[in-house]
Amino acid sequence: MANYGTARLDEFCDTPYHDLKPAERRAARKHKAAHVNNPAWTEEAERVINDQQHLTLNRAYQAAATLNNHNNPTTATNPATMTTDAQPNPDDDRFTWTTELPENLAKPARDIRWKPEADAMRRHPGLWMLLRETSNYKHAHEFATAIRNGKRTAFRPTGAYDARNIENPIGHYTVYARYTGPKEAH
Repeated sequence: MANYGTARLDEFCDTPYHDLKPAERRAARKHKAAHVNNPAWTEEAERVINDQQHLTLNRAYQAAATLNNHNNPTTATNPATMTTDAQPNPDDDRFTWTTELPENLAKPARDIRWKPEADAMRRHPGLWMLLRETSNYKHAHEFATAIRNGKRTAFRPTGAYDARNIENPIGHYTVYARYTGPKEAH
């Protein structure tokens, strides 16, 4: 099993969960659970991340804390990050009012997994870089398409990178990409 440093584990916690390898997922979950030290939040975060793997583990824990505090306001334990200042409306005590909104969990996650490769391609425009080899055509095709269409934030703006998936002699598919520069508007 790999022994990741704290900085790398923190990076895993800020990476969309579906972009992590299984070993990275296990290490990130263990790291986050140890630092949060709240079994209720950990249990809820595990449920959230399994249902919404596009989130980062940090976002899943934020959602878990929000849900936990919302479902049981008497156990709210993190006022620094979960400020509500809730006050009932004198006209109707069925509503809860707040002076500050909670953090928006729908913010797009930073896609940092491929940033070093994308940056290297920018330094060497036009040269093809081997990015991935897989035995699954669909995965190779979808990855190459995501690069070309800028679906991965590291490869933006849309159209600035070209990517191809090529079948190699052993029946695997290799994804190559290159930086071509942003496309000019017509």
